[in-house]
Amino acid sequence: MISAPNRLPLLSGNNGLVTIVFLLLVFQLTACELFTKVQPGKDATGGKDVLDPIQGTRVYDPETGTYIVVKTAPTQPMDTVKWKEISMTASPPITSEGVFVDREPSNPVVTTVDPATGSSKLETYNVAIVLPFQTDKFTAQGQVPANSSWALNFYSGAKMALDELRAEGGPNLNVAVLDTKATESGMMELTRRNEFTSAHLIIGPYRRETVRIAADAAKRNNSVLVSPYNATENIVDNNPNYIQVNPSFSTHCDALLSEARHRFRPDQIVLVCRGRDVELERLKYFQDAHKRMQLQSFSRDTAALREFVIADAADSSAFRINVQPLVQNRDTLAIIIPSWSSESFINALLQQLHVAKSGYSHFTVYGMPQWIEYERVSHQYYESLNLHITTSSHVDREQWAVQDFQKSYFTRYGAMPAPESYLGYDVTAYYVRMLRKYGTRFQYAIIDDAGQGLHTRFEVRPIAMPNASNREFPQVKQFENKYVNLLRFEDLRFVKVN
Repeated sequence: MISAPNRLPLLSGNNGLVTIVFLLLVFQLTACELFTKVQPGKDATGGKDVLDPIQGTRVYDPETGTYIVVKTAPTQPMDTVKWKEISMTASPPITSEGVFVDREPSNPVVTTVDPATGSSKLETYNVAIVLPFQTDKFTAQGQVPANSSWALNFYSGAKMALDELRAEGGPNLNVAVLDTKATESGMMELTRRNEFTSAHLIIGPYRRETVRIAADAAKRNNSVLVSPYNATENIVDNNPNYIQVNPSFSTHCDALLSEARHRFRPDQIVLVCRGRDVELERLKYFQDAHKRMQLQSFSRDTAALREFVIADAADSSAFRINVQPLVQNRDTLAIIIPSWSSESFINALLQQLHVAKSGYSHFTVYGMPQWIEYERVSHQYYESLNLHITTSSHVDREQWAVQDFQKSYFTRYGAMPAPESYLGYDVTAYYVRMLRKYGTRFQYAIIDDAGQGLHTRFEVRPIAMPNASNREFPQVKQFENKYVNLLRFEDLRFVKVN
């Protein structure tokens, strides 16, 4: 799903789960103070009675048929509580610096090296999960920060994946969980820690600014950084150690246009948007993709796709849209609308198309992922216009694998998984498996090793540097998951069609 980098995803999980997990994280920060022993010879209560004297117990007397009070104290010996000291090295807590280390990072013991890619297979791999837990902002009476909720849900899914990976056997994993505190300075501080610099795989962080800092540091340390959320293009420059999980806008454009071209001729496709610079700029993505696809199909047709630009009204609450010039051309069978910032505009446009289509040809509308979150647009328009959209995440709750995950998640955490819980589980399971299978530079090998997760599929491809001189072996700018889910609206819900 394309998301603006500064927009927070909606939390759909149980707030109780978020609070409980957050309390557990902070609890480990303050555990030492909480369990401080009472000094010998001192009264922990300050000389005051803590409990009232033991009262009698009401029991049923079968002879009288009434309840009586038994005032005798218990005479049987009580069980003795035996305390056991837990080794701090065996179960290390999160420190005040916001770091939890499952196992200390280890020096790599190389078993084999791939001469083609330089990828080393090791006996033990170091993994760092870098997320904005924001433990420094927690107060017992306050709300859990939104970024923290995302991080906690993500880590809940990741933890389930790590447990499954360890049960599978194979190379050992040393896992460190690091708190970026959702700040650039917090991320900079983490890049100097041994848990980060020694990591072979880094998963995270969340915000665009912290992703850039982490990616640059990963490149210097020759670590692979998997960015699970950021979809912004050009966030890194010449960094083949950077993998973008969330497909970029251009990838979504390619997927929509490929689907439309598969069903319709280019002259039957129209691009529609408002007359705003930002939306007009998006049309160039589709036009460039169309030219590229024409060249790949060896077509001699060099004509651009038709465009229909709607004047941007000053009063956005009262759009007056005339679609007659668009629909009167009966060759119009596919309408692509790369617009999402105004729900009122989309509602007005779809309403006019819905009314107009009955008098003209039936056509298919291709929209944007953000439309899923609209609340005021009538689903009747979606249905009648045969709406298709793309999204980076789609969880089919009728699948057995999804249902099994939901049951396991609920048993473990007492809540249903949030969207980011599926993301954390899938990303951790797939990329750690690839690390174990192919070694430290696994990104070059997984091009031919796609994986199916609960919320999406992973089809990672290299992105070449723009204007690369070597066309046969171009320099890799970064890697990106190029798979997007194509959904069609039918029977009052979105269903997957690819």
